[in-house]
Amino acid sequence: MSEKRKSNKDYCQYYSPTQKECPYKRGYKRIVWESEKHVCETEDNVRDASEFLHLVASAIGENDKETIANYIAKESRYLSNALPDSTPEKILEKICQTYNLQNILFFEKPKGKTVFEYIDEGGFPCRTRGYLLYFDGRVYSIYENSPINVRMYILEGIHKTLSEKVKVFIRENCEAIQKLPKETSHACCCDGSFQYYKLLSKRCHGYMMELTEDGKKVLHFAKKIDYLFHYHDFPLNALEPNDFIECWDAFMDKVITDKKGEKILDFICHGGFAEDCEVLGFDMDCFESFYKKYGNDFFNKYGDENLERVFSLIDDYQILGNAIYSQWRYYNHWATYPIAEFDANWFKAAFKRLKELWEK
Repeated sequence: MSEKRKSNKDYCQYYSPTQKECPYKRGYKRIVWESEKHVCETEDNVRDASEFLHLVASAIGENDKETIANYIAKESRYLSNALPDSTPEKILEKICQTYNLQNILFFEKPKGKTVFEYIDEGGFPCRTRGYLLYFDGRVYSIYENSPINVRMYILEGIHKTLSEKVKVFIRENCEAIQKLPKETSHACCCDGSFQYYKLLSKRCHGYMMELTEDGKKVLHFAKKIDYLFHYHDFPLNALEPNDFIECWDAFMDKVITDKKGEKILDFICHGGFAEDCEVLGFDMDCFESFYKKYGNDFFNKYGDENLERVFSLIDDYQILGNAIYSQWRYYNHWATYPIAEFDANWFKAAFKRLKELWEK
């Protein structure tokens, strides 16, 4: 029996035929959603994933080279089903030539001296992500999606001010940074990913988790540099907090009206929420920063009060964002009965307070 041929919607990363309106307000996701929708509505079912990728790139438009480069890099795992007489590398190179991406997308590490390097290998789903910052201000995002194992570097822009800020920070903390462990110890569990950092000449690699003392030391400095990235005028993080709050608050309304609980699963399995939290600079720290400031019994202590009243007592934007990300991760990963336990009103109250703190 021949294998059932896939339809165009099976290749979509963001668009779903059940969506009447685009859930993304702006930026990369909105462009890709609209392009995937266009392909699904106007094109017959494609032969394979590479043809779908090519059609979406055409729909994005040849003038938007940055979005096409990001789409190729981020969604390249579809190319595992490439035609037998070709390889993912050749398909990618052909698309790059077609859309003139040679100065944006690279398949080998760009030459030059770096100020800071970060690579995260593995995790869920299995992929490599990271970025490179060069002395001359060039910033590259790194992507490598399993199973094709083709590492790609996207030029995000030239940010000399950011490069200078990171150099100053590293040099001011040079003595402490040089004392960091070259290799972190293996954690008792591998629910994490292998990370690599280079701060000028100092290299650190291994499973870096808050559970291990040496990993925690490395992350202490890495997060401070990451903070400079997130609060710099940087294309990777072109997401406004108000857009994030409006989008996911509206999603909570759908969760509340959905009696079957299907929207709950959509939310807790939605990798886009975690991605948005990362872009805004929030940490999934299992409530560590929250409990440190407000106490482990914060919600139990005020449990009988109105949720909005409880959240009004929180006065730290970053810590509340960390808590929201950690709460999502609890349902996504640790909850025994996520649908039964899920509290949409908790998220709505949290989003409302997050907006108030951001506007302040």
